[in-house]
Amino acid sequence: MQFVVSHSRLVLRGFGDSRADFIDVEFVDVERMELSRVMPGGIVFRTVDTHEGYRPRESVPAALQVEIEWAGGAGFVAASRMRVVRHSADGVDPELVLVVPERDVE
Repeated sequence: MQFVVSHSRLVLRGFGDSRADFIDVEFVDVERMELSRVMPGGIVFRTVDTHEGYRPRESVPAALQVEIEWAGGAGFVAASRMRVVRHSADGVDPELVLVVPERDVE
C-alpha cells in the first residue's frame, strides 16, 4: 500500500499480485487523517457516524468518516468524499468502482 497527500487529497494505492494492476482509494477535502505509513495485507474500510477523539469543524463538517483496519493496525480519515478506482495495465480506461457519498454523475 502506498499513499500520497496533497492539497487536502489523500490517495491510498493498493497492488495485487502485479504492480501493473492497482486500485486507488481517493479521499477528497480531507479534514483529518490518522494512518500508518505501512499498511500490509488486506484493508477494510468502514463508514462511521463518530470516531473517538475526532470533533468535526462546526463551519464545514466532513460528510464522511471512515475507519480503516489492516493487519496489526487501524486508522481514520474524515473527508467530504471517497472514490475507489480500478486501473489496469491492459490500456483499459480506469473503472470507477465506488463513490461515497453517492452523487449524480453529469
